[in-house]
Amino acid sequence: MFVTLQRFNEKILAKLATFCIPLRGVKQGTDNYEFLLDDEFFREMESIDILGGAVKASVAVRRANEANYFSIHCQGTIQIVCDRCLEPMDYAVEANYDLAVKYGDEYDDSKDGVLIVPEGDNVLDVAPIVYDTVALCIPLQHVHAEGECDEATWQALQAHTAHGIDDELQEYGSYADDDSAAEDIDNETNIDPRWAELMKLKDNKLKNK
Repeated sequence: MFVTLQRFNEKILAKLATFCIPLRGVKQGTDNYEFLLDDEFFREMESIDILGGAVKASVAVRRANEANYFSIHCQGTIQIVCDRCLEPMDYAVEANYDLAVKYGDEYDDSKDGVLIVPEGDNVLDVAPIVYDTVALCIPLQHVHAEGECDEATWQALQAHTAHGIDDELQEYGSYADDDSAAEDIDNETNIDPRWAELMKLKDNKLKNK
């Protein structure tokens, strides 16, 4: 069991090692590299946003005057979770990122587009860089196209949400019907905004009856 796990880890490390690009020891000019970001890649990056995918990452490296200039292009499809039905969905991505890698006293990535690495670093692991390039393509809200959501899951979520609101309204109603409790609410200067919204929902329900 231990030997099998060790071999598995060695295989993973060997695959991720292919994302290491030399910074020194090569002639000046431009070199091109290509990588496939697949399900295993995103899993090993311990991604919580991307479930998997198939993305081609092309990296052109121009070396000049002790500096390395990276031009990264990523294109393909990733799998993320739909915000509406919480089921996996495919999302097409395409992005470019330019990065200048220079040497300095210590590691510094505080400036966008510029990476300072220690003098002793002879290679750069671009795995986290290409991952971030892809991850930044994900919009704040991502949902299936109309009609593609998992209907059963969507209906279950709607029912659960509606049931939760009704429970909170009922709990608040029994509390607010008490005169002393109502007086406490009137005297409260800072009302929880969640209760304010529930009060509005309750009032609307009563008006519509």
